[in-house]
Amino acid sequence: MAHILRMSMSALEQRSGTFRIMGFDFMLDDKMNLWFIEANTSPQITQTDIHRRQFTELMIRDALEIEFALLRSRVQRLREFVRTAGLEYREKRDNWDQKSLTKMFEAANKEKLEDGYTISTTNQWAKIIDLSLEGGEENRYLGNLHSSCFVN
Repeated sequence: MAHILRMSMSALEQRSGTFRIMGFDFMLDDKMNLWFIEANTSPQITQTDIHRRQFTELMIRDALEIEFALLRSRVQRLREFVRTAGLEYREKRDNWDQKSLTKMFEAANKEKLEDGYTISTTNQWAKIIDLSLEGGEENRYLGNLHSSCFVN
C-alpha cells in the first residue's frame, strides 16, 4: 500500500484538512501470489449486502473519528494562537513580529493530534504515511518501506 501511495502521491490533493477514501483492488492467483489490479479514487461505497454495508459504515465512522479528532486538536491550537497573537499585538502594537506570528500560525495549523485527542483502539484505520514528520521521505513512511525504496 505504501508503495502504491508513494507512486501516486503527485496525483493526490495534499492539503491539510482533507482526506480521501480510496479503493484498492487486488487478486490472488492459484499460487496465492497477491496482484495489485487498480486504485480507485472514488470507490463505490453504496452496498446492498448487509455485511458490506456494515463494513462501509464502520469504515466511514472510523474515518470521521480520525478527522474530527484532528479538527478538534487543530481548533485547540488555533484558539491558543489567536489568544497569544492578540496579547502580543496589544503589548507591541506597531512593533509586533509578523514573521514570528506567521511561524506560530503555521505550527498551529498543522495536521497532528495533541495529547488528549486520541483515536479509539477499535478504529480500524492504520497510519502508513505522515507527511508532517521531519527527517526526509523515508521517515515519513513510518518504517513501512525499506530504505532501498528511496534510492533515486
